[in-house]
Amino acid sequence: MLRLKQRVSHTRLFKLVKRVVARYTPQNKFKIVFVFAQIVSQVPSVYEISMPSPVDFYLESISTVVTLGLTSVATMPLECVGLAGYQPRLIFWMIVPIMLVLVVAGIMLSSASLFRATQGVKREASRFLGRISNSRFSGRRRSSNPDSSSGRRLSSNPDNSSGRRLSSLSESSISNLPEPSVTTDAAKAPMRNSNTFERTLELSLVIMFVLYPKVTMVAFEGFPCYWFEPVGDAPARGWLRADVSIECTTEEHASLTTVAWTAVVIYPVGLFFGCLVMLWKASTAIVSDKPTPFSRAISFLYREYKVKTYWWELMEILRKFLLIGLLVTIEPGSVIQIVMGTVVCATYLMVQLQAQPYAKPFDNYVAQGSSFSMLMFFFCCVLYKYDSLTASDDLKRKMSSEQKDDFLLPSTLLATVLLLSVAGSLGVAASLVVIQIGLERRLESKTSRPSKTSRPTQLAASAGPSSSLFVVRPTPPTNLQA
Repeated sequence: MLRLKQRVSHTRLFKLVKRVVARYTPQNKFKIVFVFAQIVSQVPSVYEISMPSPVDFYLESISTVVTLGLTSVATMPLECVGLAGYQPRLIFWMIVPIMLVLVVAGIMLSSASLFRATQGVKREASRFLGRISNSRFSGRRRSSNPDSSSGRRLSSNPDNSSGRRLSSLSESSISNLPEPSVTTDAAKAPMRNSNTFERTLELSLVIMFVLYPKVTMVAFEGFPCYWFEPVGDAPARGWLRADVSIECTTEEHASLTTVAWTAVVIYPVGLFFGCLVMLWKASTAIVSDKPTPFSRAISFLYREYKVKTYWWELMEILRKFLLIGLLVTIEPGSVIQIVMGTVVCATYLMVQLQAQPYAKPFDNYVAQGSSFSMLMFFFCCVLYKYDSLTASDDLKRKMSSEQKDDFLLPSTLLATVLLLSVAGSLGVAASLVVIQIGLERRLESKTSRPSKTSRPTQLAASAGPSSSLFVVRPTPPTNLQA
């Protein structure tokens, strides 16, 4: 009895969680905030901005979480085994997504094989029990043959109709005894294979979604170099920013650049066009709302968006590609670089406000709040660039008091604004979820009350012909009624 109660409680809890997820879509809000954290946590390393220690520690913690702790694995353990430098780190981030996808595929195939083996054992056991039951029925049939006296009495008496009915019923029931109900593998194999394919592809897309920003950033780090002015007749020399032990324009750097281009083609560019092709192939099923196994498998790319903007995930990938990938190679460490990132954030926010891509209004609010928080974060990074210029003691000694008041920035206030920008996305998401729950509960309470428009109808029905408040005109009879 206790186990039955526990099962009922677990079933109710599962149904409650499923209903809450379907109504308030917390997975969509989590995905929006996760994308914000992916981009923001990589800004200091991409744009070479020195943050205050509390902000820097906070962003490093976020980076560790959004990369599943693989950032620390790619640095210290590789250095301990003698694989320090940029090239081992690049190869590590190129291999990790593929290895995780293969592990997921292996787990899914193993579980499917285990399920088939379990079903085979159950089928054999069912057949064995069916043979035992058939042998028992056949033994009973032989024991009730006409040679026995009771059988002769029941069958020889012409007036004994019950005996004839009993014998005919037993013979027909035994002869028509159904075989054990066992569904063949050929009937369920396509469904099981389809489910395995859907889960494997969906988990693979989730893995690429999580690791895409980090792999993109590391791949583009193989191009920018520190360049120094030539001395005399010697040509200008440069060293790789990601690994200053590698000199640019050398054979070692050329081979490293080839590997970096391979990573760019596979991940930043390849994943974008791969998602584009998958969405284009499933566009008919998405627009017509007739899901196919393939469209269900890639539902991670479009399920939170409207039908007319089911392609919006490509915009998200493009934003990551620009902010964390391509801008790594454009004037690295300069004010121009961070200003261009700020322009990208502002343009994306404007397009997002016009498109309203999410199916749920509150998901749109969370996405817009996250985009605005990112824009404020980049704006604060521009201010930090100027603060690093005016923070030198030599420049401060040369500035007058009026110039200090005009150009020096309060570091505490700037750090506070920056932290609020980072935490603002999570706060906006949480507050909007609370508001959404309150509004929907208020709407449900209003719809559950009897409406005021139903009272005149009830009064008109109960007033009768003597009432002058409501005149009920009889409907003219039809030809059939006449």
